[in-house]
Amino acid sequence: MKARTLTAIYKDTAGYLWLGDGGAGLVRFDQRTGRFKHYRHKPDDPSGLISDNVYTIFADRNGHMWVGQEGGLSRFDPAKDGFTNYRPVPDHPASLGNTVWVIDQDRSGTFGRL
Repeated sequence: MKARTLTAIYKDTAGYLWLGDGGAGLVRFDQRTGRFKHYRHKPDDPSGLISDNVYTIFADRNGHMWVGQEGGLSRFDPAKDGFTNYRPVPDHPASLGNTVWVIDQDRSGTFGRL
């Protein structure tokens, strides 16, 4: 078995434990049932992750979960059990960088990233 690199851990308000991996996507662990669900990048699925290289998981003030990864940012939508993706816009100064390592929200609700 190949060793994996755990890059992010987050526990949501529903009690799920989310684990990010620098190469194997995102894993949701249901502590009540002991079951795992894997979310991966699938090129033909627009509601999948942008990349399997997940680096950070963040919940905003409205309870939305965001996933920073190589290639952009994804917001999880529990109703569709998928993601809305935000990718960098080439040559636009306010666009996301290629890789999102850290996500933060200031007092006014504005997101920042490093």
